Amino acid sequence: MEKIVSRKLRINAKDAMKIAEKLYTQGYISYPRTETNIFPKELNLTPLVEQQMEDARWGPFARRIMNEGGPNPRQGKKSDNAHPPIHPTKYAANLTGNEQKIYEYIVRHFLACVQKDAKGFETTVNVDIAGEKFTAKGLIILEKNYLDVYVYEGWNTKEISNYHQGDTFMPTVLDIVSIIQPYKNVKK
Repeated sequence: MEKIVSRKLRINAKDAMKIAEKLYTQGYISYPRTETNIFPKELNLTPLVEQQMEDARWGPFARRIMNEGGPNPRQGKKSDNAHPPIHPTKYAANLTGNEQKIYEYIVRHFLACVQKDAKGFETTVNVDIAGEKFTAKGLIILEKNYLDVYVYEGWNTKEISNYHQGDTFMPTVLDIVSIIQPYKNVKK
């Protein structure tokens, strides 16, 4: 958490951990000094999602999770067998400043972890024009899912037409960026 909060929220790691520990002692989040990313089966995540439904920023997303069958956590690979992943333990409406930013990050990360993966298609087109090779890549997002709440990363849609092997087309623009000519032999 410290690295991501430092990079995404521009709060230094030491201050971020102090704030997280304060949020923990106030009962807003679970124990923050853990690298665990596996939710134990006995932890009931449903009320943790439901309590976030009242927030105007991420409440609609929490409601969507519940409408789609409830939380279904993505299981990671790390567990210290002592603490669950960092998650909100109660709704916090009155936080301000960096406390609010870190709490929001923890809530959004938690909600993203209990939602489905994003789905998309990546298309790669390899083109040969007069012996010159070009490549274009495009991404079509089908379902953003967790990306709808986890604003700290995202996919950018860059659509390209649907092509099949052997198709021909007429480019709309051909720009020559640079021309490289071979060195001429210099005689002395």
